[in-house]
Amino acid sequence: MQSQTIRGMHADLLRMAAENSHAYWPVLAGQDGEPLQVKRQAFAVMLINHFRLGFEVGLVPEEPLRNEVLPDVFAGEIGRRYWEGARSSWSRVSSSRQDVKFLRIVEQEYEKAVAAGPAIMANTQDAPLSPRPSHPAFYRQVAGFAAGTALSAALATRRRSRAGDA
Repeated sequence: MQSQTIRGMHADLLRMAAENSHAYWPVLAGQDGEPLQVKRQAFAVMLINHFRLGFEVGLVPEEPLRNEVLPDVFAGEIGRRYWEGARSSWSRVSSSRQDVKFLRIVEQEYEKAVAAGPAIMANTQDAPLSPRPSHPAFYRQVAGFAAGTALSAALATRRRSRAGDA
């Protein structure tokens, strides 16, 4: 339960930094960033953390992580840049067996993407990107993870309210 609270706080802090980049981003990165860059960086952090949690609880299996999620993240310069800067931090804080396995998978997929060639350059303006082919299995995984998270939160709230009634 404490780890969920900490992860929630982390997500809130990243949202704050993304929403008001000129005020908060220098605290995180030591420098000012363009608002769009900050939003993208914060999203990369939250996305990898989201899939780490999904992998940890068994809702995101290794196969879609390797074949759908991470290839998309590391196809572009933003995902690669994020991982290049964050990988050593992840190595220091990964303690559980699942964390270590997740880190190994992410690192392997990052290395594959780099070996495959140059990254797709990010759009520098806040404009829509051309659509990419969808991965139905990936979207089912995300929907299942979201539903499972909502159900877990509802059950935890119900247990707390029952405990308070007793």
